[in-house]
Amino acid sequence: MDRIPRTNDRTLDALIERVERFYGTPVRQSEINQYVTPPILHYLALSHLEYTTSRVEARAGALTDDTLLNPRFPDKIINCQARVGTEAGQGIGYHQDLVTFRHKPDSLPQRINIILDEAFAAAADSYDNYVSASRRDTAIIVPRQVLVKPEYYISEIKPKRMPLDKLRKITAECSKILSAAGDEDLVFINVHDETRRLVTSDGTVVKDGFFGYHVHLEVSTRGGRKDNPMEFYQSLYFTDEDIAKSGSKIARFARKMFKEIQKRKNCETRITNGTYPVLFSPAAMATQLHECFVHFLPSDEILENNSTTFGWENFRKMCTNPNINVYSNPGMPNKWGSMEFDHEGIKAQRRALIKNGKLVGYLADRDGAYHLSRLTGANILPGDARIAYGREIECARSQPRISNLEINYDAPDAPVSKKEMFSRFVEYLKQNDIRRGIYIPDGSSAESWPEEGTLAAYPNFPYMVTQEGRLIPTRLLITRSNVHTFLNNIITMGGPSEYVPHICGIEDDSNSSLVRAGIECGSGFVKDMEIYVERPEELRQPRFK
Repeated sequence: MDRIPRTNDRTLDALIERVERFYGTPVRQSEINQYVTPPILHYLALSHLEYTTSRVEARAGALTDDTLLNPRFPDKIINCQARVGTEAGQGIGYHQDLVTFRHKPDSLPQRINIILDEAFAAAADSYDNYVSASRRDTAIIVPRQVLVKPEYYISEIKPKRMPLDKLRKITAECSKILSAAGDEDLVFINVHDETRRLVTSDGTVVKDGFFGYHVHLEVSTRGGRKDNPMEFYQSLYFTDEDIAKSGSKIARFARKMFKEIQKRKNCETRITNGTYPVLFSPAAMATQLHECFVHFLPSDEILENNSTTFGWENFRKMCTNPNINVYSNPGMPNKWGSMEFDHEGIKAQRRALIKNGKLVGYLADRDGAYHLSRLTGANILPGDARIAYGREIECARSQPRISNLEINYDAPDAPVSKKEMFSRFVEYLKQNDIRRGIYIPDGSSAESWPEEGTLAAYPNFPYMVTQEGRLIPTRLLITRSNVHTFLNNIITMGGPSEYVPHICGIEDDSNSSLVRAGIECGSGFVKDMEIYVERPEELRQPRFK
């Protein structure tokens, strides 16, 4: 490999030196398993990540935990991806470990050596397993990376000073609002502060960072005739804007959540299981569309697992409402989920995934891009490699997941306002003689099952909508759907688009981990959504007296 230019950053230079030194290391072959072309360390990527775990927490209006510090002392980890093999394919090994802040830069090379040894051994074993299996089974695909142009990007990262008193005040104030009715509450603000240094054997060098806040509101309470338990969760996300100016916005959000909870505690209106037309706000629509695309379009789900929803056999085929266009857009400026480079050093670029309802792209890392390009005959671009990190993550393997998703609904008669969208929904109920529909005004937690092609969401504050346009609060429910059915049952989308930030949970070998993400979309309504509700206590068989 060519010599990589050095920087004025000692840590980054230590990564560069290790990559140059160990790239091309040959694998010692045994007498039993000899290769025609000896495998070597074909690709090496080292990431040095600094991140804080600062947090302030309150219950019942009083602070219960506070780890906010100025200046902050970040945790540091080294993540290593090693690929052992030849031009024809490689085995992959990952390893990462904490590096304490007491370690001086001079000791970093030795620490990297230990981490690299683990990744190298795993990659060599992986390569041997792939090649041995492929000799017996032609369906086995040995991983291989698409070629990319090296990137060199060094940003100046200025230290951020948090408004500590404001953060503590906001947390306590929101907790006081949510616990005013005697409910059990939890409010916390996590500080998300990261600096990343990345070097690859392709010659890519990246130093960048991110700073933001995650505000979480949680309430446990009881309500209804039988005083049944209920739980509610909502979150807000901010980038490095001055959160002190957002204090009133967060308090208003908490007061609105409190009012919605009181409605659910007092209401007796329930719906029954069945299929309903559902009107989604932008936040609620983003929840559904995130599951549809982020967890069904990744190349690993398609190539390694059982997802056939958007499999390569469906490439260029109609798969959604024909007016829907979906783009991967990691580079949205100043957004919570934005990244200028993914975790393989691929520069952010806007890419089409769905065009006029047809599948035209995938969420892909470099390996997935190579194999999907081969299978589809199209130029599938990489750029979605993500790793999560933290003290509990033992093996943060790269996964193709989106940071930002952009959804456009291009129809000449699309509603241009929320009011028009609601009117269209009520008109739909009348025209089809449907007594009631469902309105979901907020985002929620959700999950999906790629092998089944299904998804479910758990909205907090649903409403029943009558043919007269009345909104009646109803209790907790679950929406379920098949992905293809949901996307093809979209009647219309529209109104003003909103950017809906969130945290996405992904699974690795041993832990559940989190990555930043966001979706920009409008509201919409969908016909024939499956709605499930828990059978109320008062309708169950009473005990014998």
